Amino acid sequence: MSNVLEKGNIIAKIRIGEDLDQIINYVKDEIYKNGPDNAIILEIISYFKLFQPKYFEKFEQDIIEIMGLFFKHPKIESLVGSVFEMYHQHLKDELGDDYTPMQADILKKIKNLQYFSFSAPTSTGKSFVFRNLISSCSNDVVVIVPSRALINEYFDRLSNIVDNKKVNILTFVDRINTKHAHRNIFILTPERARELFKNKEWLKIDLILFDEAQLSDEQSVRGLYFDSIVRRALKYFSDAKFVFAHPFVENPEAQMQKNGIEIINTTSAYNNYELKNVGQIFYTHDTTTQKFYHFGSDPSILGTRKLEATFDPIETVLKKGGSVLIYVPKAHIYNKQIYNQFQKYISMCRQIESSVALKIISELKDYIGASTTDKSFYNSDMLEKLGCGIVIHHGSMPLTARLLLERFTQQGFCRICFATSTLEQGINMPFDVVYLDRFEESKTLSVKNLIGRAGRSTSKPEFDYGSVILRPNAMSRFRKVYRKKNTLSGCRKSGLRHFFEVFIAPLRLRRGQGAMQGNPCYARLFADLTRMSPNPIKASGGCGPRTPGGFSTGCFSKVSLRHDR
Repeated sequence: MSNVLEKGNIIAKIRIGEDLDQIINYVKDEIYKNGPDNAIILEIISYFKLFQPKYFEKFEQDIIEIMGLFFKHPKIESLVGSVFEMYHQHLKDELGDDYTPMQADILKKIKNLQYFSFSAPTSTGKSFVFRNLISSCSNDVVVIVPSRALINEYFDRLSNIVDNKKVNILTFVDRINTKHAHRNIFILTPERARELFKNKEWLKIDLILFDEAQLSDEQSVRGLYFDSIVRRALKYFSDAKFVFAHPFVENPEAQMQKNGIEIINTTSAYNNYELKNVGQIFYTHDTTTQKFYHFGSDPSILGTRKLEATFDPIETVLKKGGSVLIYVPKAHIYNKQIYNQFQKYISMCRQIESSVALKIISELKDYIGASTTDKSFYNSDMLEKLGCGIVIHHGSMPLTARLLLERFTQQGFCRICFATSTLEQGINMPFDVVYLDRFEESKTLSVKNLIGRAGRSTSKPEFDYGSVILRPNAMSRFRKVYRKKNTLSGCRKSGLRHFFEVFIAPLRLRRGQGAMQGNPCYARLFADLTRMSPNPIKASGGCGPRTPGGFSTGCFSKVSLRHDR
């Protein structure tokens, strides 16, 4: 029997008030049976909230309750709501907090198993679970993240919930404050994590958490280095719990397959969670006419034609005190094209008066040596814009400056953030609107991470949604990326062979074999891969034995990995 969604054109129907009872009843039934795991269902609910707010009020509290968003404390208005509230109280009694069902399942699996690999969308509360888990451990904890920006985020959050007189929160491996501190929390990049193995005699590690673990699938030096760290940790800290967290990955079990972890119900498990906390609405922006149009992620259900919006979504959000992320090429920041292109919205941002925000701006001013009085030599355009809540964020900025800007944004002072790809990975900075002025179809996971930043999951007892805005020529490509499944490679990389094939061989073709001689760029990685190789590798000068790929190992004996992101 066909359902109401199969008739199509759902956006237009909700807008004009047609078949509302049928649509909302179907949506509630789907969430009750399957949970909030269908992005199209949440998209439909978002349109109810947008176009029919008065009608939606009658169902909003029930929908929040059956979505399992217990931290919002919705009003109980039906028998179904009462049943879910009983489930909420059971989880709270068992785990001690207002966890969603997904968060509760993650927490239980980590506590009961030694190995757990999972995937969950952005903005579903993974960080909240991790922080509580880390703070409750009795011995050392290691958190491995892909970038120093994420190190700082973890450090700030953990410093607020852990007594740092009794627990060392460290961003390098070091043995300090042993008289007063009983355990350590290490927040490290893969490059810094190598120091763990030099200090393994005194470490008592309960948990090793690999956040943003999809780094292992990168076809780069860092991907290989990440894998080598995982395998060495499995060897030297075999009693610890291992957790691998990914966003938007279909096969989280790949981490276990490639690292030789046997999937046994009593010791290891994996799960792909597709439950979401927020809905999303999609627009295209015609820059010629300055008009916005609604479009659905699935045209067969939501409508094949775009519908002209009767309002400007960016202007609406800014008037309500919300925030907008605008993803732009770095060149448009350097040549200041963004200021002309988005002048309408920049002019809406008023001077900030908060003492906390002004203190962060003052710290940034002192760091970069800028002046607000000497306009001739030390004037900073970035600081002037920051005073109105306009953040400029890109990878060429000094790390300290980026961290101050991220703190400024996370504390709610940002109105508009112009950013490049540095925000793709993991940094917890949600926005009400994400505007993709640049769309890179080839980077599926990066695009999904950016889209996932649209929509703040607040603690208010109301349904939250965000908006994503694209250029018209990106609409069909966006739908393709949005539906695409992302998978990790489940094959174990064969150490040196993979290293040479992916990294050294292309470099040799570009520069010639002589360029490798004495290059200090690669031995730390080479040494780690050699150590983890199942066969002994001779790495002396001259031509050593050949790998299965046919490469001589002797030419690469002097190597070191310099960069530490």
